[in-house]
Amino acid sequence: MSTLVKAAFRSSLRNVAEFIAIVALIAFSLSLYITASVTYASTSNLFKNYLRESYGDVLVVGYIPKEMDNLASHLSWVKDYAGFAVVPGYGVTKSGKTYPLLLGYTDAAYRNNTLLGGFKAKPLKEGQALLLRQGSSFLHPGMHLTIYLAITVSGAPTPFNETIVGYAEGGLPLPAGPVVFLSPPDGRRLVNDFGGYTVYSFILKKELPENKVVPLVERIVKEVGGYIGFVYYTKKDLIYYPGQDVIAESSNALKYVSLVSWLVATVIIVIISIIYIEKNIKELGTLRVIGTTKGDLAKYLLVLWGLRIYLGLIAAIVVGYVVAIYAIHSVLSHPRLQPLLMFLHIVVPAKAVITLLGLSTATLILSVVISLAVLSRLRISEALTFYGLKLRIKEESSLPFSLMLAVSELRSVLWRSLATVLIVALTVSLLVLPFAIGDSLTSIHVAKGFDVKVTFLIIPRISPPLQTALSTLDFHKATSASLWLESLYGSVGMRSEIDVNGKIHNVYTYSCLMALKGSCWEAMPPLLKGHWPRGDHEIAISLLASKLFNLKVGDVITLYRHYRNKDFVDKVKVVGIYDETVYPPSIVIPRNLAPPINTLKVFVIRVTTQHPDALALDFQNTLISEGYAAVSMTWKAYAKELSNSLKFIATSVKNTIFNSFVVVALGSTAFALSDVSTRKKLLALFKAIGLTTKDYFVTTVTKWYVIAIVAIPLTTLMLISFADYGCYLLSKIYYIQQVKIPLWYLALIVIIPIAIGFVVAGYYRFAEYREELKTN
Repeated sequence: MSTLVKAAFRSSLRNVAEFIAIVALIAFSLSLYITASVTYASTSNLFKNYLRESYGDVLVVGYIPKEMDNLASHLSWVKDYAGFAVVPGYGVTKSGKTYPLLLGYTDAAYRNNTLLGGFKAKPLKEGQALLLRQGSSFLHPGMHLTIYLAITVSGAPTPFNETIVGYAEGGLPLPAGPVVFLSPPDGRRLVNDFGGYTVYSFILKKELPENKVVPLVERIVKEVGGYIGFVYYTKKDLIYYPGQDVIAESSNALKYVSLVSWLVATVIIVIISIIYIEKNIKELGTLRVIGTTKGDLAKYLLVLWGLRIYLGLIAAIVVGYVVAIYAIHSVLSHPRLQPLLMFLHIVVPAKAVITLLGLSTATLILSVVISLAVLSRLRISEALTFYGLKLRIKEESSLPFSLMLAVSELRSVLWRSLATVLIVALTVSLLVLPFAIGDSLTSIHVAKGFDVKVTFLIIPRISPPLQTALSTLDFHKATSASLWLESLYGSVGMRSEIDVNGKIHNVYTYSCLMALKGSCWEAMPPLLKGHWPRGDHEIAISLLASKLFNLKVGDVITLYRHYRNKDFVDKVKVVGIYDETVYPPSIVIPRNLAPPINTLKVFVIRVTTQHPDALALDFQNTLISEGYAAVSMTWKAYAKELSNSLKFIATSVKNTIFNSFVVVALGSTAFALSDVSTRKKLLALFKAIGLTTKDYFVTTVTKWYVIAIVAIPLTTLMLISFADYGCYLLSKIYYIQQVKIPLWYLALIVIIPIAIGFVVAGYYRFAEYREELKTN
């Protein structure tokens, strides 16, 4: 190791407190980025794998005879399998009240070697049942029901006498509710009475192409005498999974706050590096006198700052990783999510580590380059004198003494005063930014698109034709009602992508199949521009899609449609933009681009009404009693679910205030420690002219008020800029139309001078006390 490098190491470690503060500053400013990256990479794969393991690689909805169990056990390409019996029926209470419902059972819920089934049921005795919480509506634990099947293959079976003993935290892989889930003895009887299953799942030993696996599954179902409604292939049809928007938005927000933290830390470190040059000018001047070249000085500074910055980087990765593990395990401690733990693989994305390495290197290069620039412009003869005492004090000044002294101190080292203004602006912006982003998220405007939304499924051999469902529903309480196709199950309904300037983007697709009462568009969000599709190749897009893909009315794009192993390509024109601002980005296509209605099995009815709760319950009950799998949702329930998601994201962003506070505290500490030698000499001067602790407190507060007043415009500009750009980045998931800036940041700027005044005055009094002890 060369003498120069050793000198750099010694200089770096000379002030241990300053060294630790800078390392910790880098660590905390970058750790949040690792936490966000690890959490997103680990949980996004986690949810995808969980859904695959829960519902299978291939899921068949229809009527599948129980003989499939024996056949599936001998298939070489099948790793695991499970059947789900979901059978329409009705339950009668002791008082004679009747409730339409679905009886459900799968033996997978009681097996420890599989997650198929979507949940784990607690051990039940014969006559006991669980209620699936999703779509439970009017049923509740404690109810005793005599349940009759609406459809069987073996005559009139004995009714089921069931007591609901609790909830099951899960749901079936189809729109269904309420579902009464049976014990193993009653469940096996249900399968025998019904003759088989309505849903069957396969987990494959290895991945197979869609054009091979779907026909293969269709063939074996027909071999056992089954009927197919549709085949769902997880790899292709799982476009949007539950929680995807929340995970992505939270991760993006945390990464952005971390990047702002890095910017603040970098500016502080660059300022400290300049102070270092001034504070150690004798040492650096000696190096220049003995013939040290600029290259050697650069190497010296690289070692000096590189040691601190890269140690901070290593600490950031470790801290971020540990926090991510704790956060993920805390979330998965919920009973409903505990099964996910068996699929948890903590992933540290290489891209995230490379990004942090690049940011750290940028900080190092900036510090060294600016230090060399300052060093080259500094005149050694002048620097060796203490310029900090050049106070311009004029007795005849009309200013109050404390203000005159404060202004003189600020002017004596002007660049440090300006640097302090910049640090105040950056640190206040960093502290307020999480609240600005969080408040902006929770204030997102969501235009109402329906009062009631009913999703129902036609189950082959069980459900009557579509026309029966439409004819039995009572629409007299509805203002409008329409039948829609939506991308609920990918290519089962229809999977779509759009090509915008050569980039392919997945989009959620709507198509109105028929108006049942009034107009299709009455149950959609309002139009902002243009009109709804009228021609054969016209589409409307959501506001989120418009902003995300930079599309406007009049643009012509390519639309790719996929349905049941068939692909279609069309040129379409954007003719309207509707007010939908939440994930996923969506489009509305005309009826002629939708699949033939007689080939579809999953439908959505969108309704506007003055009686949403009553109508939602009535429609769900009617459809279930007729033999369909159905679940309804009111706008109020949808808005509450969306609000909870936005609050969760906002809370996760606001919780970064601890990280921001630590970064601010460490940055301020490092800056103060670097500046301590100057302050000591100023304290000596102030003591010489007779300043008491009280006088110095007033002077210090006055100085910081001057800094705060000067910093207000810069703080406002920075905070608005940071918040605007952050909301722009987050609008890729939820379109934020208005940025909210908390006005209490002004109070924060006012409070800071008092706090610093107390600290500095306390330090002055401590210095006085030590001098008194030495004297005595």
